[in-house]
Amino acid sequence: GLPGAYLQYTYDPSMSNQSLESLDGLSNVTNIEAIGIGGGSSELTSLPTFNGRIRSIALHQTALNNLDGFSEGTPEYNTDLYIYGNYNLQNVDGLLNYNVLGEVNLVNNSNLSNIDGFDNVSEINNGAILIAGNYIEQANSVFESLVSIDFYEINISNNSGFDNFSGFNALNAENFSVEFNNNSDLENINAFNSLNKVNLIISNNQSLTSINGFQSVTEGNLGIGRIDEPNSNQPIETITIFDSSAFINILGLFSTNLTNLNSFQNFGLGELVQIHHNNLLTDFCGIRNQVSNSTTDTMSYSTNNNAYNPSRYDLADGNCSN
Repeated sequence: GLPGAYLQYTYDPSMSNQSLESLDGLSNVTNIEAIGIGGGSSELTSLPTFNGRIRSIALHQTALNNLDGFSEGTPEYNTDLYIYGNYNLQNVDGLLNYNVLGEVNLVNNSNLSNIDGFDNVSEINNGAILIAGNYIEQANSVFESLVSIDFYEINISNNSGFDNFSGFNALNAENFSVEFNNNSDLENINAFNSLNKVNLIISNNQSLTSINGFQSVTEGNLGIGRIDEPNSNQPIETITIFDSSAFINILGLFSTNLTNLNSFQNFGLGELVQIHHNNLLTDFCGIRNQVSNSTTDTMSYSTNNNAYNPSRYDLADGNCSN
């Protein structure tokens, strides 16, 4: 059925309307609790304009090429979005009127030129943001006006098309989770420059060479790659992130093209440091002081299958590079 405010969306075949050509008969409808369109006819490429409050929008495998029918909705009504598998959808510009949204799910839409329609959203209430499985031609300045989000989670996974990702630079929150996973064409990240605390995971992005942004982060966890996926290389050569005096409680670096750890030389390091399967990594001098000044009680430190694998004692003796 149709999704409610706190329900996980699942597609209901009863929403399919293979012969549907028009919804113009609904053009005077206002204040909709939920609207769901699924598996409609290839003739249904546009919608009438809906006015007033719209609590939830679910579009599943439609032929719609835009969301202009929702452009007159109430800007601040926590509207939930479930935009799944719409193969003709070119943009989300019909949402430019919205300042506040609820849960945002943009999934498996294969023809998007951009997602600039989220540019004026300043708040996300009662939900997280999932951008997954889409083809998006460019992803620059995404959600650039967003200041707050309730559920503290943004997942950007399994997308293709864009080679640069930027945006979310007004978002100021603590204890936030951000994940970039398996975005096949992504080469550079430069985003989230106002966050203070973050749990950041970047994995399986097979074209990614540089990570920038997150410049205001003073405390967090950082995982580049995954310890259980040693063959999933990310060709990352440069990492320029976090405030210069940031504290990283958990640091994991797996299967990158890093040759040194100089980017981490001013950071404090906490309870766990794992550095594995970095085939070009020969220089650990950037973390020498932090590791050698720790004890096994305060920090778990492990290296293996790198070009050089210095022990804690090697670093303490000054043998930080090969």
